[in-house]
Amino acid sequence: MSLLNILTILLLIAACILPFIIINMRRKKSEQKFLQVLLSHASESNNTISQYDLSNQQAIGIADISNTLFFLKRRNNHDVIKQIELAQIERCYINKTSRSSIDGNYSATERLELRFTRADKNSSEEVFELYNLEHDSLSMAGQLELAEKWHSIVSSRLPSKKGKP
Repeated sequence: MSLLNILTILLLIAACILPFIIINMRRKKSEQKFLQVLLSHASESNNTISQYDLSNQQAIGIADISNTLFFLKRRNNHDVIKQIELAQIERCYINKTSRSSIDGNYSATERLELRFTRADKNSSEEVFELYNLEHDSLSMAGQLELAEKWHSIVSSRLPSKKGKP
C-alpha cells in the first residue's frame, strides 16, 4: 500500500470515530454541570455528598456525615431539588405503578417512585419520582435498578435499622 492510501484510510477512520468522541465529551460535560447543581445545593446546607448516581436528567446522592439524602430532577429545563434528613424517616419503599393492556398480555410501568414515610405520622410522605410515563421516555433506562440500589442504601441508614442485624 502506498503512503497516500494509508493516510486516506486513517483519515476516514478518524472522521468516523471523531463524532462519537465529541458526543461523549459533551455528554460528560453536561453530566458534570448537572451534578454540580446537586453538589452546590448540598454545600449550601453545609453537607458534602459522598455517594451519588446520575441517570436521565436526575441525580441522587447522600451525605454520610449528616445522613441526608438529596434528589435533583430536571424536567423541561426546570430543576426540582429535594432534601431529606434520614433521621426523620421511619420507612423507605419503592412504589411502582403499572397498567395492563385490555387483553392482559402487556404491562407498562406508569410511575416509579422512592417513597419515604416520616416517623411523625402527621407529616406527609416525601416522594422522589424516578420515572413517569407522561414526562419521561416510553421505556425506562436503569431507573428500576437505581430505585433498588438507593432503597437498599437508605433502608440500611434508617434509625429503625440501627443496632439491628
